[in-house]
Amino acid sequence: MNYFRFVRPGMIRCAARSEDEALLVSAFKDKGGGFVIVVVNPTDAEKRAALAVGPGDWKRYETTPAKKCVLTEWQGKYLLLQGRSVTTLVREAP
Repeated sequence: MNYFRFVRPGMIRCAARSEDEALLVSAFKDKGGGFVIVVVNPTDAEKRAALAVGPGDWKRYETTPAKKCVLTEWQGKYLLLQGRSVTTLVREAP
């Protein structure tokens, strides 16, 4: 759900990586300046990740075994990623 809801046709895939090889990260941008970053934690362990994202109003959506693409609080550059989760950060075009 996190991909098809936020990654739209015409978006361009951008470089994205994680120092933690267990985390799967992908990023996309549109021509208007919007961005989508998807972080998948396929492990059972909770993980903490630091993100270097550009300025702007970012929204965080989280999917876990108990939640389905729920808007959640996110402040700062660190994410706490539940085990077996997908976290999507979205910045709309200015």
